[in-house]
Amino acid sequence: MRLPASPNFIKFFKILSKEEKSLFLEKIHTFFRNIEGEYPEILKLRGSLYHPSLKSIKPHHFIIDRSNRSEYWEIAFYDTAIPHARIAILDCNPPPSKYYSLDMNYTQLLLNHSLADIADGFDYTSKPLIQRLLRFHPENWVATAGETVWVYLMLKLQALPKLYNQFSVELEPKLPFWEFGNYLITEVGFGHQEVIQVSMNKKCFRSFLQQNDTLILNALGQKQIAEWLSRLDIEFDTWFSAISYRPKFDRSDL
Repeated sequence: MRLPASPNFIKFFKILSKEEKSLFLEKIHTFFRNIEGEYPEILKLRGSLYHPSLKSIKPHHFIIDRSNRSEYWEIAFYDTAIPHARIAILDCNPPPSKYYSLDMNYTQLLLNHSLADIADGFDYTSKPLIQRLLRFHPENWVATAGETVWVYLMLKLQALPKLYNQFSVELEPKLPFWEFGNYLITEVGFGHQEVIQVSMNKKCFRSFLQQNDTLILNALGQKQIAEWLSRLDIEFDTWFSAISYRPKFDRSDL
């Protein structure tokens, strides 16, 4: 399966009501009007995405005609136990020189405008020779970008198979993942920070999680954090031991 022309963007929601979806789509269209000077051309819905639990998902498509390129965007809403939207440029003309690149034009803007919490993509910046030689290992090239709190939570989600299933497959019960992120922003001192980028190689992955595990424990204490984790149906020890596992990289998930 061909990689998307952009990173895979993810936006978390508290709930995915019809009103929330409409409001989010309106914000996306307004964003592009402000950037490009006009609303994107909205395409009629065609086809659907298959999901093992949600069955059929009707994605929203639109085209952005820039001065030198036409971009075909898709937004799909997933009302799983951790409600979220997935956003990506499926195709563009002329094609990009680097597919799935975090360097694409809109990455920083979508994250800064809170239209995406996470961007997963390839990091094409200059790397040591050993990493270039190991390019066929995706973890050496894939990176996650976003504000610290959302990168931390997304990597925990990837490190915990149970939580990953609640994000990707399971529908009930709805978990307060979005509320947990906003709680950490206000109570731990993450605040709204600059966008950071974390490589998916094991060393960076483990170091980032351990550093922020310590920060959260020091700020909240075991009792407070355990109460939140119980709402996510995750044991305290399980959460803080999850620093090395991540799901197998599968391009079919992009």
